[in-house]
Amino acid sequence: MEHGDADAEIDAIDFAGAKATREAMRADLAGQVAPDVAAALDRPGTPDWLLARPPQLVARLSDLAGPLDGAVQAPASWGMAAGLRSVVDLYQRALLYGTADEQARMLHAGQLVTVWEQLRDVLPEAVVFVWQDRFPELGR
Repeated sequence: MEHGDADAEIDAIDFAGAKATREAMRADLAGQVAPDVAAALDRPGTPDWLLARPPQLVARLSDLAGPLDGAVQAPASWGMAAGLRSVVDLYQRALLYGTADEQARMLHAGQLVTVWEQLRDVLPEAVVFVWQDRFPELGR
């Protein structure tokens, strides 16, 4: 594709159609996710990919009863082809892609509180909002 062709393709983006798709995705979430998750995803700036794959959360922070040390094998569905580099990487992936059951099995409540400040810098705002809203122990 020549440079001019790329410019023509950019000019042809259907922003109105994208907005309609985003609104339909938000409408589809009603009844499929918890009300606090739906409210968080309705915040301005929420990326479309998060609407397509809304985060799950445990019911209680104390449900996070995973290990504090040792090796952890993250599910392939979390996109870990490059592997984990840190505890923050594991927790970030778990909060974005993990089911509530996976989170409960792999994460530890005390460790989440410990790394929360770092996670706030790398997670989408909507995910930070819903976790802090549901679990005030994480701070604001």
